[in-house]
Formats: sequence, structure tokens, C-alpha cells
Amino acid sequence: MLAWLDALAADGLELHGFTLRRSGRVIAGGHWFPYGPERMQHVYSMSKAFAAAGVGLLVQEGRLHVTDRVVDLFPDALPEVVSGHLRAMRIEDLLTMRTGHAADVTDALVAAGDGDWAAAFLAQPVEFRPGTHFVYNSGASFLLSALVQRVTGGTLLDYLTPRLLEPLGVRGARWVSNPGGVNLGGWGMHLRTGDVARFGQLLLDRGTWQGQTLLAPAWVDAMSRAHIPPGTNPDDEMNDWAQRYGYGL
Repeated sequence: MLAWLDALAADGLELHGFTLRRSGRVIAGGHWFPYGPERMQHVYSMSKAFAAAGVGLLVQEGRLHVTDRVVDLFPDALPEVVSGHLRAMRIEDLLTMRTGHAADVTDALVAAGDGDWAAAFLAQPVEFRPGTHFVYNSGASFLLSALVQRVTGGTLLDYLTPRLLEPLGVRGARWVSNPGGVNLGGWGMHLRTGDVARFGQLLLDRGTWQGQTLLAPAWVDAMSRAHIPPGTNPDDEMNDWAQRYGYGL
């Protein structure tokens, strides 16, 4: 641990804080001034894992299935012409970022401003058959948040709080929303360092926290399994985009 901290300092990397858990308990941690353990931090794309967990809870409750078609969940937000590729897109394609888009569509959602971001997502060309082409796509995770809100009537954060966050001891979590009141899904969540560590422990323990099953083990396995295999091109071992991908992880 001391060698790791020395290496961070030698590289000039700015760390706000860390929590190290081993064998189910915290064994080390610390924060660098002015940051402290109670400070809420933007966890950026780690938000995607929480969005995937929300979908998993709906699957556990029998309210969704990963093979459900996206067009069936947003019938009022569809473009005038629905392509065959868009019609084939399923929830699992959103989870694994194999929507068929050639590039991340997030900019198109942000450009919609006060408009319907789900409609903006569905209006984007789907160049490849869903399930066959991976591209890192934060817009797909936004749509997961939007579908949770559509099914439950509340935000993704509202849905997760009593089912996942409160049992984990997470207090005061925040999630930035778009102008339409939908949590951003792919980014925008704010948590404390210890909250992130507890969520990581939950995943390591296949959905169980202090003897209580919060997420189905099979869902945690699906989240962490490589639905997108590692790349095979030269230098892919150094390419973050060619490592592997599961459900939001």
C-alpha cells in the first residue's frame, strides 16, 4: 500500500480519496485535503453500472426482460420511419452497447436540449444490425435510465434508493437529470468514496450484502461477463476500448 501511494506521488497523480476493502471489510483508506470522506464525487461512467443494476432489479421483479424490444417501450417516441435495425434493437443491446450505432450518439441527445432525448436517440441512424457491432455509447445508458423511469413512473435514482442504495448504507446520492427530468444514466451520479467501495463489494459478492441478496447472482454474473470479447488486433492490450464489456461494466 505504501509503495502504491509513493508511486502515485512520484507520477504526480492527483487522488481525492480511496477505500480498500479485503475479505469483506475496510482495511485502509484516506483522503487528500480539501477532499474528505463525506464529499460527494461525480463518478462519471461508473454511473452506467448503477443503470444496469436498475434494469436488473426490474428483470428480477418480472417487469422487463433483456430481450424486450426498445421500440415497444417507446412507441410514442419513434421516428416517422422505423428501420429494420432499430426495430431489432433490444434492451440487452443497450446494456452491452451493441446498439448498432457507428458512433456514440450522446452529442445528439445533448443537442436536443429541452426536447425528448429518448426520441433523439431513436432518431439516430442505426448503421449495423444490433448485437453485431460494439461502440462505447453513453446514449445507450441514458436510454436505460429513461426506460426505468417509463416503467416505474419515477427516476432511476428513486427506484434504486430503497432497493439498493439504502440497504448498502448509501446516503444522499445525487444523479444529474436532463431538462426532461430523466437521470442521465451514463454519467452524472454523485457518491462518496465509501459508497463506491460498498457497491464494488456487492458485485464481488454476487449481489449479496450483509446476508441480504439485493441483486440476483445471475444478473451480477451477466454484468461482469465479457459479452464483448477482448480485442485481437496488435496493441489491443493497451487499448481501453478493446478490453471487454458486460452490462455497464
